[in-house]
Amino acid sequence: MSLLRFNLGAVLVGGGLAWGATFVLGLFTHAVFSVLFGVSTDSESQQLARLSASDAFHWASLLSALFATSLGGYAAGRIAGSRAIEHGFLVGVACILGGLYWMARLADPAVLVPQWSLLLGFCLAPAVGAAGGFAASDSPGAFV
Repeated sequence: MSLLRFNLGAVLVGGGLAWGATFVLGLFTHAVFSVLFGVSTDSESQQLARLSASDAFHWASLLSALFATSLGGYAAGRIAGSRAIEHGFLVGVACILGGLYWMARLADPAVLVPQWSLLLGFCLAPAVGAAGGFAASDSPGAFV
């Protein structure tokens, strides 16, 4: 794939959509699991520590982030028109870069994200983004 022949705007829109959807789905996941664990008068850091101890919460967070990445890949593929799979792949790479930035600058040190979740997410993001691009492509056998 020649990086000189891609639509930067499509990748930026797809990446922005993926990030926005990740935050919205993250808030939803946090709310659902907070209700499942019961509303308490614990401090916010105690509630986050309780959520951080749950593997189910980490799986749900990972799956919602990967869904958001595929949504961004789909949007980038539709906007780009051609080479949809490559544009979706680049959205996955952009999500990895955004995740690294989030870990370095924005993450709450009180929230411990397991390494297996980070590694799995970083390994799957380009493939999931490419799958979203494939769904947006006009090739025979595409999902849409």
